[in-house]
Amino acid sequence: MKGEAMLASEELAWRLAWDEQGPRSTLFEDRRSGRTYRLDEACELGLLLSGAPDRVAEPLVHTTRFALRGEPQLEPAGALFVLHHAELGLEIRLHYQLEGPTRRKWVEVENQSGAELLLLDVELDDFALETELSGGGRGEPVFLGASAFAAVEHPSGLNQGEAGRIHLKHFPGQRLATGATWQSHTALVSVAEPGQAREHFVAYIQQRCRRQPRALSVYTPFGINNQWGACPTLDDEQTLEVLNLLGQWQKKGVRFDYFTLDTGWSDPSSDLTRFRPVAYPNGPRAVIEKVAALGMKFGLWFGTSWGTQSCWEYAPAYAGQPLPGLPYKEGYAQTLGGITFGLGEDTYFQILKIAILHHIRENQVRFIKLDGGMYHCDNPAHGHLPGPYATEMMYERLIELAESGRALAPDLFVMWYWGLRSPFWALHGDSIFESGLHMEGSGTSATPALYYRDSVTLAQDQNAQHARTIPPLVKDSLGV
Repeated sequence: MKGEAMLASEELAWRLAWDEQGPRSTLFEDRRSGRTYRLDEACELGLLLSGAPDRVAEPLVHTTRFALRGEPQLEPAGALFVLHHAELGLEIRLHYQLEGPTRRKWVEVENQSGAELLLLDVELDDFALETELSGGGRGEPVFLGASAFAAVEHPSGLNQGEAGRIHLKHFPGQRLATGATWQSHTALVSVAEPGQAREHFVAYIQQRCRRQPRALSVYTPFGINNQWGACPTLDDEQTLEVLNLLGQWQKKGVRFDYFTLDTGWSDPSSDLTRFRPVAYPNGPRAVIEKVAALGMKFGLWFGTSWGTQSCWEYAPAYAGQPLPGLPYKEGYAQTLGGITFGLGEDTYFQILKIAILHHIRENQVRFIKLDGGMYHCDNPAHGHLPGPYATEMMYERLIELAESGRALAPDLFVMWYWGLRSPFWALHGDSIFESGLHMEGSGTSATPALYYRDSVTLAQDQNAQHARTIPPLVKDSLGV
């Protein structure tokens, strides 16, 4: 059983050869530049399985060898190969699809073994080619010279290009019950006009991002009070005074689309559905009504992992463990750090999800800022797999938060903040703050400037310039 086929679109052609062990990519033609890339030692699929169904355990089983079942299903721009691994009891449907300049590739894995399995890693591309490779990393593309890019289309994808070899993989850590089928993320290889690989990648993200191509303005009153004191954002009277000022500005033609409250609005002894009583003794209703009367949408900040800016005094968040407590200074809890919640922990994730949906329903929240994230965890007591498997799980849960919110309010704006810098977050939210530089709205640049404000502006400019793979439409420079 041998064969060969050329999948083709107007901008890309991809050649596949196959035998009884399955397909192999042999070359692709960039019809935009006329260049042909020959692929050597291509491995189309690799799977890593654990020796236990509920944890990472030896013996780990890594396989790249499968048996082809029947003839492939071929179309002019697509192909489907059905593969089988008899020893592991896996049936696999391997998909290829060309869309314009882009080859898309993904797999469906069905467990036919009669026992539960734990699928750890999925390697979607592994091939050598003669071209300079640059870029890469978790959630970042690999550039093939200056005329193409390759990446897993997800923030958790590990995209590597070194020593003339490209390796694209991700880490589902997925338990597969008998008869269950799981689908991978998609691996991309996409060709550009000569010298335009980075611009092509940015355009690819922008064409698919959730953010609409129009200017938006956000007003967040932040910094009047001590950030770590009793009312870090504002209390209700101060907030209403700010809203009255914005009403005066509207008469002069200055309008904002969103009015948001940053860290400190929530009651840390609640399940995140209650506003801080010392700041909002009568609740937020007067503020919410005033925001609506001024024609703005209301937004709230949420800490995804930053426990001391979340529900650190709420006993159920610790799933039966004792409250850790915090030191106090001058009557205030010292909440700058010290407690971390993980989205891999079911208890805290459900608290956060229920709270976000509550505020969307009850308080007309149409903007959420997800901040303070720590998305790596090796603690076995948290009930999830360690390392990259925890990261991918937590990323999936962030996407679930965004999708659940939009199911209630399709116009929900999602701002990804600290801890989330992959350009692929633009496919699941509306703006990305982090670029890799450690700066924020009032932070100064490492480059000297004559005036403080000039240094702050310089830091913001450097932040935007450094984010070279994030579309400017999506890049948020301040976060407040």
